[in-house]
Amino acid sequence: ERANLIIEEDFVLSIEPDENYNLPGGATITLRAEDTGDESATITFELVIVPHNFRYVITGENHSIIVRSALLNGVGLQTGDEIGVFTPEGICAGAEYLAIQDGGDDIFPIGIAAWGDDDQTEEKDGFSDGDVIQYRFYDVSAEREYIARAEIENGPENWESNGFTIVALNASSDDVHFQYAITEQNHSIVVTQALLGGESLVAGDEVGVFTTNGICAGSEIVGAVEGEELFPIGIAAWGDDPETEDVVDGFENGEEIEYRMWDAEAFVEVVAHAEYLQGDRVWVADGFSVVRIAGDVDPTPNITITPVVYHFGNVAVGQTREFELSIINSGNSDLEVYGIDSDDEAFTTDFGEDQQIIEPGDELFVSVTFEPSEADRSYTADLTVSSNDPDNREANVDVTGRGIEFSPANIEVSETNHDFGDVQIGLTGVWVFTISNSGGDDLIIDPFE
Repeated sequence: ERANLIIEEDFVLSIEPDENYNLPGGATITLRAEDTGDESATITFELVIVPHNFRYVITGENHSIIVRSALLNGVGLQTGDEIGVFTPEGICAGAEYLAIQDGGDDIFPIGIAAWGDDDQTEEKDGFSDGDVIQYRFYDVSAEREYIARAEIENGPENWESNGFTIVALNASSDDVHFQYAITEQNHSIVVTQALLGGESLVAGDEVGVFTTNGICAGSEIVGAVEGEELFPIGIAAWGDDPETEDVVDGFENGEEIEYRMWDAEAFVEVVAHAEYLQGDRVWVADGFSVVRIAGDVDPTPNITITPVVYHFGNVAVGQTREFELSIINSGNSDLEVYGIDSDDEAFTTDFGEDQQIIEPGDELFVSVTFEPSEADRSYTADLTVSSNDPDNREANVDVTGRGIEFSPANIEVSETNHDFGDVQIGLTGVWVFTISNSGGDDLIIDPFE
């Protein structure tokens, strides 16, 4: 709609929607003031109303939180981003939309009211006394949610009625393996236990929820709050967004929920079986479930090679130089190394013709030798390590070197004298110099004082 305003002095534009007024997609209001007699008086002012990503219920009691700073990948959050506070069950109980503070240019500090549970309602909608306060960021530019770690600068880290806490928050986009979209509705899930191969997940591992089509629709990092118990953890399982007709990005009512675990150390994703202890067994908008999950790890070898790139430097024709290649089995079953092949005969190994078995956690050392046949020539080759690692059956090591004419060792020193200047008694002066060998034979240096 359009309206004409006659402005005779400074004014404030206030927007006071009815409490039941809903703007699911936001709104844009444009104000243009035009003076046809003076072009310099033409002004365009645009106000954008953006809906909050984090939704919560305002109840009777709260815990006041001052966020002094909030960094994502080492960079401060920007105007339009959000910070939310969550209960251990994954219920949002307060949030703040970042904006420039009145009368200044700064976004921080900001205040957030962390609301307590309303004991007049059957469903939990806020914090209980002693609950750990979890923090999340919403990056509006990436349309992604991140779990944040809190550094408590003052006050309690757990929720208490009329409490007061000052925090600095930090998050990294690299922390999350399971990626998902935040939509309008969710189903709250509490995971009381997660066992992988009979052992509990550890800090840094993740639990994700997936649709029957294999779409991740929510996840949580184990041990996101440092110093607290690893379990239980809360997960918001997000529903499909009806506004994106061509894209399925979440659950539909009545859909089964698949659980997956991510072992961060082993870099393995495993489908888990869920035992429902309470609540809905399928996805329901605003539903609630309590589960414990378990999964088995298929025995799998995992090859780790160090280094994967090596430069021999200058080696005289007729001489050799060696280094040791490390092959580690970081998997949970035997690693069978079938052979190591070189595509240049100047580079050889002592691996031999027979395959080698490396048990889980063990290490095999292989000597790699460079023996150039021509001077003034650069050599490069790929060493191919063949094994039964299902994800890396042919691992490559890049090796290089240069052949030169044989000549005696020749020492070169970057500096032959140095003045330390004045050094206070009791302190030490330090001089760093470089010794190099420009000859073709190995330089042997005896101990010196």
